[in-house]
Amino acid sequence: MRYKLLPPAVLAAIIAAGITAAADTSSWNDDDIMPLLDSLEIMQGDGMGDYGLDRFVSRAEMAKIAVNSSSHKDETAIGISVSPFSDVAGSSWAAPYILNGSQNGLFKGYMDGSFHPDDTVSFEEAVTMLLRCLGYDDDSFGVSYPYGQVNFAKNIDLLDNVSCSYGEMMTRRNIARMVYNALDTDMKDGSKKLISIFDATFGEDAVIIATPNEDNTVIGYKDGSMKEINLKDSTSCYKETTSYSYSNVRNEMEMGDVLKIKYKSDGDVDYVIYESGNMEGPVQVLSSDTLNRFAADASTAVMRDGNKV
Repeated sequence: MRYKLLPPAVLAAIIAAGITAAADTSSWNDDDIMPLLDSLEIMQGDGMGDYGLDRFVSRAEMAKIAVNSSSHKDETAIGISVSPFSDVAGSSWAAPYILNGSQNGLFKGYMDGSFHPDDTVSFEEAVTMLLRCLGYDDDSFGVSYPYGQVNFAKNIDLLDNVSCSYGEMMTRRNIARMVYNALDTDMKDGSKKLISIFDATFGEDAVIIATPNEDNTVIGYKDGSMKEINLKDSTSCYKETTSYSYSNVRNEMEMGDVLKIKYKSDGDVDYVIYESGNMEGPVQVLSSDTLNRFAADASTAVMRDGNKV
């Protein structure tokens, strides 16, 4: 394979630029959303790529989804046998999530002390749970349930691409779309978002130091070592949270840009996040004062023939 390699001696002062993402949910589809929610452990499939998107969601399942979408995610005490509701056994898989969510005000039970965990969650119930994840309470809406909640959700784009309405039961497809919208919606106090795509667990990240060749191989650099990143034209590549195929963005990639790489269990690349960065160079070292001219110091990475020197 032939690469667009750096000159024999190169100064690589690598600075990854931060990116503020702005979601464009209209460009996403279910194939994009589900791997992300799976990575964040919010909604998971069967491990074979089947997410059961047309299946209805129970209140117990929605409890777990709401908790894992919230800032209280890490407070779930898995393994305890405690439940605040008469019809949820302490030994149930859902009990820790229902306990967490009820204690943190994400959802409530019924007047008789029950939760109805096996009932299908309704549109208005799911809307209310996710609004509570965003820090809102019943006093935030000003109109009786559920009209105030639903109208408010529309105003903050929580219902974009959601094909459901009052009284209808929620499928995993519609829940996933609503959750994705919630993840990129400001909290009530405007201080932060719940979770972003950048919170997904990635295998690694690397700064591009050799742009893609004809085999779709990118050369990345991290911590003094080089790595080949093998991509396909069809590999999902997220840029500012919008999904593209790798073939659509490869010509934009430049040395100094950053790739965050999410791998599948078999070691193949699942998807990448592409962030613009900046890098001084490549610079061919021709004299002893080259490093001084670029304000380099002992921590500056110098690469020669693909190796840190």
